[in-house]
Amino acid sequence: AKLELGDSPTEWTQAASDPFLQVRQSYVSGSTTTTSATMTDITSASFANVIVNGKQTVLLSFTASGGQGVVADHSFALLRDSTTLVSVQGYTHTANKSSIFSLLAIDVNPAAGNYTYKAQFASDGVATLTINGRMLTLIVLPSA
Repeated sequence: AKLELGDSPTEWTQAASDPFLQVRQSYVSGSTTTTSATMTDITSASFANVIVNGKQTVLLSFTASGGQGVVADHSFALLRDSTTLVSVQGYTHTANKSSIFSLLAIDVNPAAGNYTYKAQFASDGVATLTINGRMLTLIVLPSA
């Protein structure tokens, strides 16, 4: 909302200090696992109530460190509500080795609304995929 004094309104522009434009980060060092071949939400890797005006771009970055077990065909994805923004399938993790995995999504001008952005993963349906640490970062860029 904007209150103005005068005969004609001026166009409203967001200030960079707007709380909705602040960088949001979620880092969790605890582990989360899946053995499901169906994509499921990664624990503590989501942001609800991301409000955009239809002219903004949303940047979403996800980084995770892999755990134990051989998973020959696992998947990661970044989503806006139920819309997949980016996904990677067929990633292989080797037993007893640590690995780091990163995904970046650029959601250009999503329709005005209130969204949940999140990371999901799936294993090959046989082996257990363990994520030991994960960071999800979200940045809403101001309208041009």
